[in-house]
Amino acid sequence: MLIAIIADSHDNVANLKRALEWMRLNKVETILHCGDIVHLAMLAQAWPPDFRARIECVAGNADFVGEFERAPQVLKDKLTYHGEVGGLETEGIKIAFCHTPARAKKLAADEKYQMIFYGHTHKPWIEKIGATYLINPGNLAGQRTEATLALYDSVEKRLDLKKLVDLIV
Repeated sequence: MLIAIIADSHDNVANLKRALEWMRLNKVETILHCGDIVHLAMLAQAWPPDFRARIECVAGNADFVGEFERAPQVLKDKLTYHGEVGGLETEGIKIAFCHTPARAKKLAADEKYQMIFYGHTHKPWIEKIGATYLINPGNLAGQRTEATLALYDSVEKRLDLKKLVDLIV
C-alpha cells in the first residue's frame, strides 16, 4: 500500500491541490495528515473529484477541531478524524501519527510502533528511538522551509521524502 504523509498544510490550497493530484496519479491509497490543516473547506476545495484515497487526520495546534465533525460532503466518506493520535497497521508495521515531536517521543517510549509520523516543526526529520523511527515529513505549506511530503510503500518497506516542486502532475 502507498501511504502519503503530510503535515502543516495551513490552508495552502495551491500546494495541497498539487500534492493531492500527484497522489491520485501515483495511486496513493491512504493519506496521513499530521495536523494543521486549519480549515477543512480548504481540503475539500483541493480534493480531486475522482480521488478515492482515505485521509486520516489528527488535530494540530492551528486546527479548528469542531470542523472535523462537520466535514464537507466531498470528504464525508474519505476522512477519519482521530483526535490527537491516529494509528494503523499495514504489512505487519504498526504506525502512529500525531502533531508534535513531544507526543511522538512519548509514543516511541511505549515501544508499540515501528514508525511514528509527526509535524509541527515544519522541517523534515528522521530519528530512531529504540526500535521506533520518528519521521517528520516537513510541511506542505512551504512555510520556513520548502514544501515537502513523505511517501511510504508498505510492501517495499521504502520511505521517501518528496519535494513538492519536483512532483510531476
